[in-house]
Amino acid sequence: MKKIYLYRSLVLFFIAIILLSINSCSEKEAKNFANKNPEEIVVPVLVKEAYLGTLDSFLDIDARVEYQKISNVSFQVSGKIENIFVQEGDRVKKGQLLLSLDKTLYNQQVEQAYQAMLAAKANYEQAVFNLKIQKVQVDSDLQKTQLALKQAEENLNLAQTLLYQAKKDFERFSKLYNEGVISSQQFENVKIQYQNSLTNYYNSKIAFQQARENLNVAKLKKERISIFENQTKAAYSNYLASQRNYNIVKENYRYTDLFSPMDGIVLKKLQDVGATVNPSVPVLTIGDPSTKIVKASIADTEAKNIKSNTRAFVVFKNKEYPVIISKIYPNVSSIGQTFIEGRFISDNNLNHNDYVNLKINIKSIRGIIILRQAIVYSEDGAYVFIVENNIAVKKKVKIVDSYGDLSIVEGISEGDKVIIDGQYFVKDGDKVKVSYKK
Repeated sequence: MKKIYLYRSLVLFFIAIILLSINSCSEKEAKNFANKNPEEIVVPVLVKEAYLGTLDSFLDIDARVEYQKISNVSFQVSGKIENIFVQEGDRVKKGQLLLSLDKTLYNQQVEQAYQAMLAAKANYEQAVFNLKIQKVQVDSDLQKTQLALKQAEENLNLAQTLLYQAKKDFERFSKLYNEGVISSQQFENVKIQYQNSLTNYYNSKIAFQQARENLNVAKLKKERISIFENQTKAAYSNYLASQRNYNIVKENYRYTDLFSPMDGIVLKKLQDVGATVNPSVPVLTIGDPSTKIVKASIADTEAKNIKSNTRAFVVFKNKEYPVIISKIYPNVSSIGQTFIEGRFISDNNLNHNDYVNLKINIKSIRGIIILRQAIVYSEDGAYVFIVENNIAVKKKVKIVDSYGDLSIVEGISEGDKVIIDGQYFVKDGDKVKVSYKK
């Protein structure tokens, strides 16, 4: 307990000595400062020359970079993703292979469709061959039966003529025989000739009827050839259908590879290897950076100060990218808001959906420009100190406009040395020691 008490006493003693020393030094410095001649006091100041220039005022807006041309890429057939050949951020060319599906099922479908097409083709070719054979046979039979009928008709006409003559002879010789003019042998010969003519006539008539029947049968066969023609047409239709199916299956096989529809950048990968996808389901998003714009929504009251072709710039990660305001149009989904679009003047590495700061030039004024920090405000207005022959001179100024750390003022001239640091420690007429701001 005694040790603690002794330690505290020593600490207090040393603190008292230090405070007395500080007080003694302060009094000496005060006496020395008081004894100095006021004219010998020189205030160190920092100055920067006023210059004639243009002050641009900008409207700062939160904005977003967008690609106007974007494609959500999808397969036209379903299947399991087997390969993905690109990653997010990769640049791709139009026609470049991006993804592929498992082709096993589609290979089988192509082979089956091909074999079915070959079978349909063979069936059609056989039907064509059969039709040709039938046509040749039927045409030949029809021609033969037509000739046979014609010959049978001629034979029948001849037999009929001979019969008529034989009958007349028989009737005449019968009368002569009854009158006893001719012998029985002569009469018998004429009778036999008549009977033979009659038989020949009936045989010719039967042959004619048979020839006519044969012609009708040949004509019927000619009519029935349409059955073979219809069979051939059906075979041909089936062959065409198998061709179409084969082409569809081949096309589906080709669709198992997905190619880029345009030059651009892979913005988003929406599926992974092994995923099963259906037609029209997006698997990748590709954007064309050449269609890059910056887009923002602002209040209508602010939009009144902006016109098309106004210059502006985008700030992203402390870098500036110049743009030209290209479109100004109402935001129909938000009352009182206006959309603004800007077109980039040069290529850059900004990406789709980058959030940036858009600075739009809404006003440009030309005049004498100084640093804003130089201005001193008082009850009777604003003023600055300038340096003339190392003497601080107070100048009342009128502030025309300000933006950022700069102001345009009236009341001083181009080239005046304006105090920007130390102005609060000088009075009009004080001597100063000048340092220049670079």
